[in-house]
Amino acid sequence: MSKFYVTILWGENPGPETDLAVYSFKTLEERKAFLQGVEQSLGWQGVDWRIHDGPRKFKKEEFDNYIGGNYE
Repeated sequence: MSKFYVTILWGENPGPETDLAVYSFKTLEERKAFLQGVEQSLGWQGVDWRIHDGPRKFKKEEFDNYIGGNYE
């Protein structure tokens, strides 16, 4: 049973059409390793995430990289 979660909004300037991705892990170490891989692979790409200890719904507006419909 998964106990550790992270929700990610992928993209440099994600808009309304971009879906949130939820990942679950059995151990804290697995989640840490996953996030370390995300950080190391970023390059010029953008991403923001929220760590949580149980299933949870987020709004895209809660993520720092969300721009909504504003592409300017």
